[in-house]
Amino acid sequence: TAALPVLPWRLIASIPALAGLAALAALVPHWRAHQLYWDALATTPAAERIPLAQRILGAAEVAPWNSHYYAAAGFQLALASTGRDDPKLRDLARNVLRQSLALDPSQEPVHATLGWLWLPDDPAPARRHFETARHLLPDRPSNNFGLALACLGENDTAAAVHSLALELLVNPFFVCSPYWRQPPLMEYREAAYARWELHMANALDDP
Repeated sequence: TAALPVLPWRLIASIPALAGLAALAALVPHWRAHQLYWDALATTPAAERIPLAQRILGAAEVAPWNSHYYAAAGFQLALASTGRDDPKLRDLARNVLRQSLALDPSQEPVHATLGWLWLPDDPAPARRHFETARHLLPDRPSNNFGLALACLGENDTAAAVHSLALELLVNPFFVCSPYWRQPPLMEYREAAYARWELHMANALDDP
């Protein structure tokens, strides 16, 4: 058999240094993105959500493989759209959150937020995102409520009643919500309460 070539000692000695440089090159974007993110949070007033989101997106540009930065920016844009009838802002928030899901589709908070962002514009994608969020975290309060509203938007009253009952099951405080005294929930209160009592009976029979 042929003898293996003998590496020069200088090349062998340089291997740890080359490995260190490679590791440093890989870590520098992480550190820089981390610095940009925390600097944005520390120096941007909390009320200025859109500028904060733009600065967080700067961190995402440095580390585009990190879903957290896109999610954080999307959450800020979603909060900025709260109470505002601004379809363009909601669309911007949805696009940023979709970038986060493309990197990590198992983020329940991102799906839930997308559900609320779609609800004023189109109940169909809102329903899909709420269903995914419920699948990922079945006992999260408000997901079933959002899903019920999306189902009502699609005129699927049976699914809406089912989701309202599940919201009562995972979030008992929902029974005191003022939403039950307002349309459209007041119309479905009795049916949802009856389904909720059935769920509770089944849970007690099979703990």
